[in-house]
Amino acid sequence: MNLHHLKVFHAVALTGNFSHAGQRLFLSQPAVSVQVRRLEQALGVPLVEVYGRQVHLTEAGTRLKEYADQILRLERDAEEAMAELQDPARGLIRVGASTTPGTYLLPRLIAAFRRRYPAMVVALAIGNTRTITGRLLTNELDLGIVGEKPPAEDCLVYEPWLTDQMAIISPPDHRLAVAGIASPEEVLAEPLILRETGSSTREVLVSRLRTRGLDASPALELSNTEAVKQAVAAGLGLAVVSLLTVQTEIRTGRLAVLNVPDLCLERQLHLAWHPGKRLSQAGNAWLAFLRESRGGLLEDDVSQKAIWS
Repeated sequence: MNLHHLKVFHAVALTGNFSHAGQRLFLSQPAVSVQVRRLEQALGVPLVEVYGRQVHLTEAGTRLKEYADQILRLERDAEEAMAELQDPARGLIRVGASTTPGTYLLPRLIAAFRRRYPAMVVALAIGNTRTITGRLLTNELDLGIVGEKPPAEDCLVYEPWLTDQMAIISPPDHRLAVAGIASPEEVLAEPLILRETGSSTREVLVSRLRTRGLDASPALELSNTEAVKQAVAAGLGLAVVSLLTVQTEIRTGRLAVLNVPDLCLERQLHLAWHPGKRLSQAGNAWLAFLRESRGGLLEDDVSQKAIWS
């Protein structure tokens, strides 16, 4: 079995498309198709089926992808181990983070980490929780920082890191903000602006409401926290966000936090990684740094708004 052919098949399995796999590997679509066919010929089984533009894995392809995940993970680990022998002080850490920690926490942490380890490089990818966990499972990322642990088992290791306080926000002149207190039912009577499916922010609100027998239906769905804040400020509805994301808007009076005492919206942020992942020295240094930083993180301007576990 040719390792290069396996890499090409793995890219196709991840993207579900020959052209997209080619873009990731800097290969033409015909070259990708040919190399997958050669792998099928070498193994003697069909690996993919094509319907229109979409590529689907056969039963053999699904099983091979599971092995490919492990083989390619070990290949990268071996390369990193050899690189460390040349210069253990250097290294690249591929970090993934969900939107809130990735945008509002990690830039400061990465800056502090680089001051301590100037030869180490952190490559940060930001996406919703579902996207980041998916990339951890396929070894595209070394470590992740995500929202609440998903209820379904996905084989990742989750370590509690910080407790993030979330809240319902509105324009400052909204009737519920002026009233000073609101019930969950009153909140649901207003148009809701929610993040996309797969966002931990959205899942926290949905799960907390579900425990009260209530359901949240979005009037507007957005995939970016900054867009959510702009929509709320424009009067399009209410939204749930982390208090980390609205510090400036609260101070300047552009947005208000509703007092909804019957709705607890705390969530746990987690460090996450694949149990089979062998962390490099740089990766272990980053993990240790994150654990060390949790106690007094950002005490200067958000400690009163976020509860650090």
